[in-house]
Amino acid sequence: MMTQIVVLAIGFMTFVGLSIVVRELPHFARVFDATPFEITLIFAISAIASAVAQPFWGRISDRVGRKWVMAISLVAAAIAVAWTGLASSLGEIYAARVLAGLAGGLIPALFATIADVTSEEKRTAAIGRLTAAFSAGFIMGPVIGGFLTEGLSAEPNFGLPFFASGGVFLVLGLLTIVILPDTRPARSVAGPTADKAGFFERMRRHRDVRFVVPALAGAAVQFGSAGTSAVFALWALEKFGWGVTQIAWVLTYMSVLVTFMHGFGAGWLSRKIGDERALAAAMFGIVIAFAVIAALDSPLQLYLVLVVAAFGHGIGRTVSISLVSIYAKPENRGETLGLANGLTAIAAAGGPLLAGWLFGIAGLNAPFVMVACVATVVFLVVFIVLRPKSTSDA
Repeated sequence: MMTQIVVLAIGFMTFVGLSIVVRELPHFARVFDATPFEITLIFAISAIASAVAQPFWGRISDRVGRKWVMAISLVAAAIAVAWTGLASSLGEIYAARVLAGLAGGLIPALFATIADVTSEEKRTAAIGRLTAAFSAGFIMGPVIGGFLTEGLSAEPNFGLPFFASGGVFLVLGLLTIVILPDTRPARSVAGPTADKAGFFERMRRHRDVRFVVPALAGAAVQFGSAGTSAVFALWALEKFGWGVTQIAWVLTYMSVLVTFMHGFGAGWLSRKIGDERALAAAMFGIVIAFAVIAALDSPLQLYLVLVVAAFGHGIGRTVSISLVSIYAKPENRGETLGLANGLTAIAAAGGPLLAGWLFGIAGLNAPFVMVACVATVVFLVVFIVLRPKSTSDA
């Protein structure tokens, strides 16, 4: 239990550190006359670098231990964000963001640690608490970042949030080494042989649909969330004439709902109907929510529909990770979760680009229709391939 508490604290503070700078970064980039496309590219290259690196770090965590991968990733992240704050050109910002992406071994290692210390029956609830900690940190960080940027001086200080974020990561890295036990499971007889396998041979081990389907479902959830979040402000401006404050309140409302679904809804639903049915229900919720959003015509309807959207995102993200960790072999769990999170990182990069393009050429509702269509396909695949069954059927 103590290990779980430590992991939750690390996860929460990590996302506080991340979100201190994530909403300040576009404003900082404008200092160097970055265009909207160049600002989008800053986030995209970091996500792509993370997608490439996460399977590698996951495999390293299987071999040398979770805590060391976490510590290295946190220290590297500290260097990356401090470098960003010291950048004197847009090119330096890009380089620093690539380093931040390549240091992205922390998240799969955190998920693998939770999976190492929980039974399959309690896995979804435990992973839900961790993802809730991520969400809670992401809610708090921008408040701190905004205060550090504008609350301490008459002129905006864009460097200070990056140094504060780097300090958070550095302290977390040192604490990880000192207080977190290594949870890597003992290797099986096949483990050393498996470690010597080449890249393509290792990838073939992950062709099992029990891994592929929940991994793709988790990526689809992130694709929809990242894509629609990127265009939501423009959509709300055209749809309802909302300004910055109203949009911020809605995004905060959505974040709180998603955090609740992560922390409480996912574990409860998993116990009631099983992980496979819970994942199918989450995807169906996304289908309904985004199809309705494209057709609604009042703010009250939006607030009600966002409850369903939060259900789909919160349950879907948590349960997909849980299923991947359950189907993975213990000796390869880190690499498997790294692959799944790598797919999620790609989806997080591609979603905003595609949503923005559709918004421009097909109208303000097109991104939401796109998400509903993608979720429909994933729902059918989950329902057919995983053959969801209730816990009473097991």
